[in-house]
Amino acid sequence: VSLDPKFAQVYGMRGVARQDLGDLQGAIEDYTQAIRLNPKDAAAYVIRGDARKDLGDIHGAIEDYTQAIRLDSKNFAAYNNRGAIRQKSGDPRSALEDFTQAIRLDSTQAITFYNRGLTRIDLDDPRSALEDFTQAIRLDPNFAQAYYDRGLTRKGLGDLRGAIEDYNQTIRLNPKYAAAYNNRGTTRTKLNDMKAAIEDFTQAIQLDPKNAVFYTNRGSARAILGDKQGAIEDYQKAASLYLEQRDTTKYNAVLGVIKKLQSN
Repeated sequence: VSLDPKFAQVYGMRGVARQDLGDLQGAIEDYTQAIRLNPKDAAAYVIRGDARKDLGDIHGAIEDYTQAIRLDSKNFAAYNNRGAIRQKSGDPRSALEDFTQAIRLDSTQAITFYNRGLTRIDLDDPRSALEDFTQAIRLDPNFAQAYYDRGLTRKGLGDLRGAIEDYNQTIRLNPKYAAAYNNRGTTRTKLNDMKAAIEDFTQAIQLDPKNAVFYTNRGSARAILGDKQGAIEDYQKAASLYLEQRDTTKYNAVLGVIKKLQSN
């Protein structure tokens, strides 16, 4: 850069290198200089927006993505990235518009369909979300998180067996995904398959032994099967974890369940 300070592309390249090294502020300074030298470079606004997002400057990131769109109305990354940040900042309607426009520009990106699906969940439109998760899976059959969220959606819509199929696929792709075992367990509980549910909760506990919810779920299944002592042990472990987490509301609720089991 010192050899040719007017060469905007060089600032951009150095910015990328700084960003890769974790120097976000330095990267932003370089991207800003590149923009001063070439204010019509939409890509420079996108990458500066990415750096600002990573630095926690949500407003600045949205401004950069918006300016990129003004300069290039067919910039997929600007719409997609602005949609993602709007979704996370609690503006699902605007995010939905951005993801939809991004998909019009490029309908081959599984992540965009997946993100639009999450946004539709936020907007209480699970059936449309289901379609988006399914399309994400068509585009990327190894997209474990898309199977997982489609499983959650199917479960919410009452398709319990379809949900289990999705959790099965999630676990096949990511066998260390504790939440997938837990949710498959709760779905199996709804199908009255308690033994299989307990196996799932046990596996979830092995993967994440500090998660109190997994213990309460297994305790509930054990109680239904008549294993009162096993249920009490699980609820006691959950109570201990809630106490460690200083969650007195859940701690007291679990103590109430234990007392009820002990009195029966």
